[in-house]
Amino acid sequence: FSVLLRFPLGMATVSSIKTIGLRHESKSEHERRCALVPSDLKDVLQDSGCSLVVQPSETRCLPIKDFEDLGAKVSADMSDCDVIMGIKEVPKNELLANKTYCFFSHVIKGQPYNMPLLQKLLDLKTNLFDYEKLVNERGQRVVAFGKQAGQCGTLNGFNSLNLRLAALGKENPFDICKQAKEYPNLATAKADLTAVGQKIMANGLPKDMVPFVVGVSGKGNVASGVFDVMSALPCLKEWTPAEMQANMASGSYDDKSIYMVVIDGGDLYELKENPNASEFTFQAFGEAPEKYTSPIPRFLPSMTMFINAVFWRNEWPKFITQVHSH
Repeated sequence: FSVLLRFPLGMATVSSIKTIGLRHESKSEHERRCALVPSDLKDVLQDSGCSLVVQPSETRCLPIKDFEDLGAKVSADMSDCDVIMGIKEVPKNELLANKTYCFFSHVIKGQPYNMPLLQKLLDLKTNLFDYEKLVNERGQRVVAFGKQAGQCGTLNGFNSLNLRLAALGKENPFDICKQAKEYPNLATAKADLTAVGQKIMANGLPKDMVPFVVGVSGKGNVASGVFDVMSALPCLKEWTPAEMQANMASGSYDDKSIYMVVIDGGDLYELKENPNASEFTFQAFGEAPEKYTSPIPRFLPSMTMFINAVFWRNEWPKFITQVHSH
């Protein structure tokens, strides 16, 4: 928020920012996140001298009392707020004229599905600070997908796997895995995965699920969340892509382990004309992505799950297509 205080906000001035509004996330009934947490808001309010209005919410992960303790006014009405902060897109019918909004708008790449939202923002003469465009002096995003995205994605992945197997009439040890939104905290989610791992170590996996291999692309912020959740499995073992191929060929695996394979760098992409080239650089890849393909489709038959934890652009080689998913 300190970034906003150093910018003129359209026709407004920095000194005119008197009241910050914190939205209830209304795009999805499952959204529990909050754009600013009380511990950070305390510093923001002290540094800026602003007052705070917080919309009530039955789904927000933080109790309203935490905001009231900071002196916040609780109200659904944001009309007195100069800056309104949220996370997901604000529904068009909830936008107010002549306000400054901060949220992930998903319009900066010209996404067709959100062009009506952008037009509405323009019609209402609003200012928009899209978190995706906040960068440091090196041009790197300072608000982006992080560890939590990997944690949630992994939990949801195990839950989806259980639902799929159950729909096929197959018993499996993942039947206690819930969606991330159903857990009160990360510790409870990890406890369930630990119980799953202990069950696997005691009873083994069904024969048609052996070997159980989870592929993870990348080693960045999102991947760190994947690794964090996976580490709760006491039966977890790690393979490199080369080890996976060798062990699959030789049968060197067992029914009481889950194997995680991290795919990064040169294992994500390879030159079409020289797939065995030893050196891979993202600079060369970024300059001519059309010269590359991905070896991941070759790995998929050996995997039970694949968790993508890296950024992807339309012009880059695809990891999975509809052909591979059948």
